[in-house]
Amino acid sequence: MKISNQKGVCALLVWVLATTGCAQKDDEELQKQSEQVTAAYQKALEAEGKSDAQQATSSEYKLPTRSDAPEPILTVKDVQAMTTPEQLAKALVAPDAAVRLAAIQGLNAFAANLPDAALQRLINMLDAEKDPNVVPAVAQLLAKSCHPAVMVVLLNNLKRDGNNVNLEAVKVLGDAAGYRAVEGIEQLLARLDETPSPQHDALRAEAESAKNKILARNGRPLVCAW
Repeated sequence: MKISNQKGVCALLVWVLATTGCAQKDDEELQKQSEQVTAAYQKALEAEGKSDAQQATSSEYKLPTRSDAPEPILTVKDVQAMTTPEQLAKALVAPDAAVRLAAIQGLNAFAANLPDAALQRLINMLDAEKDPNVVPAVAQLLAKSCHPAVMVVLLNNLKRDGNNVNLEAVKVLGDAAGYRAVEGIEQLLARLDETPSPQHDALRAEAESAKNKILARNGRPLVCAW
């Protein structure tokens, strides 16, 4: 379509110039007609350009409409039927605490090879989780993973202000870690001595228990090379 229009415009230009020559018009009239033909040619090109743009726009890919149907609500039975750690990792964000706990229990079979998505969600859950039955399960699964990032998270937990230390993370260090954790526990106990308060009593008792467990087994880690 574009080529035929351009040919038509060119033919018009030739016809006008030929007619102008045959009529032997003066230079002024020739210049005027030449400008008219040039303007007509330019308009034809612009019209074709708009047509091409409209055609391209109409052929652009359109995103599919998003379904308004909500995600299915998982049940404990749904989670127990899952066979891959990737599936179980998605269930860790379920609104039902029982479903989250079932997902953690299912992931224990994959503790040594947790996918990144599961590991990151479990680390987040260590502090964000509020259910008292889920938090210990999260901490224990993280300890079983033996992932280096977990050790960093658990040791960094000991450096927090006493009000923000995760008690379950301290328990896990006592049950699974080696001498490397003793220094961090001793530093935590020293800070607690500087600011004694009834709120810190439970934390102090757990920190001392964790330290004693590690020393009682001569610093030998039970699960990982920590």
